[in-house]
Amino acid sequence: MEGHTTPRLELCAAVLATQILQTVLDNSEIQFGKVKLYSDSRVVLGYIHNTTRRFYVYVANRVERIRRITTPKQWLYISTHQNPADQGTRSIPSTKIQESVWLKGPPFLTLSNLVKENPEEHELVNEDSDKEIRPRVQVVKTNTSEKPATNLGLHRFEKFSDWISLIRCISILKHVARSFSLIIMETQKDFYLDDFMQLTREEKLRRDSPIISISPYIDSNGVMRVGGRLNRLKEILNQNELNRIIIPGESHMGMVIVRYYHAATKHQG
Repeated sequence: MEGHTTPRLELCAAVLATQILQTVLDNSEIQFGKVKLYSDSRVVLGYIHNTTRRFYVYVANRVERIRRITTPKQWLYISTHQNPADQGTRSIPSTKIQESVWLKGPPFLTLSNLVKENPEEHELVNEDSDKEIRPRVQVVKTNTSEKPATNLGLHRFEKFSDWISLIRCISILKHVARSFSLIIMETQKDFYLDDFMQLTREEKLRRDSPIISISPYIDSNGVMRVGGRLNRLKEILNQNELNRIIIPGESHMGMVIVRYYHAATKHQG
């Protein structure tokens, strides 16, 4: 994001205010018990009070300068009609200059019963659409076992107290597995029909086969998988780890699977 937007200019004004404050404190013989700073920009106040989000460099550097000299609690909100800075940029009749907010400041600074402490925490304004704020990053952790189970496991059946429910669940599971195999098989045949038929007849693949380098074979479900020397690790890894299912990268099914797992892992890289 380039250029000086209104929030950026207001933030620069807040930086200038802290620099003037530091100059006054360094050169004044008066010991100030309490110092307050005011801004009519809720966006800037949100930046200064923020503790949950990260900013891009421009805002981050200036907020760091402000907080190096002041604390968020020192920054309060002042409405536009009470802000002396606004009168400095507008015309004022000469008869009203002496009594103007520009020279005397807002009334609540001198009237103790009207002192405005305003202890509220200022939230970020439109944090999801503000281009100065970095987007949230979600991290997802996936745990895997060292030796994944190769079967359902009897302990899974113990979750069912009803025989019919158990049968129905296993029936659905088998149906889903068959559907998955069917989709894979049809896609493989569409892209590698000659190779599929040669493997079915237990013939050697032709030399110009696009998958000959991965030594493919057809498993018991009729699905083509990657073969090769990894089979020597059968005692350590299961079939899904050793012999990956062959999925054509150009296929629609491949794209759909990638989208599914990309969403399942919360759009990690």
